[in-house]
Amino acid sequence: MLHFMYTDSLPDMSHEDIQLVMLVQYLLEAADIYALDGLKMICEERLIRDLSLDTVTSSLALAEEHNCSELKDACLAFAYKPEILVQLALKAEYVQLMQ
Repeated sequence: MLHFMYTDSLPDMSHEDIQLVMLVQYLLEAADIYALDGLKMICEERLIRDLSLDTVTSSLALAEEHNCSELKDACLAFAYKPEILVQLALKAEYVQLMQ
């Protein structure tokens, strides 16, 4: 977060990893709390780009909680695909989110 505040950018995070996605999710939360709209937008774009079966549920919950309409729309569009929806329906996280 401090890197963003001084440089208006995120550090290079070129590899895709579930832990990296979690870090970006935490950054989005912090950006929302501290009203860093630029950081929130960058995090939202990064989460959209890195959507996967493993991250869509947590990203959707985060989008709902922090009013990220673009992220929410992207998650719903991703989950709408029949082959993805079938796999998601088997995950406990998805069932819990739907409840």
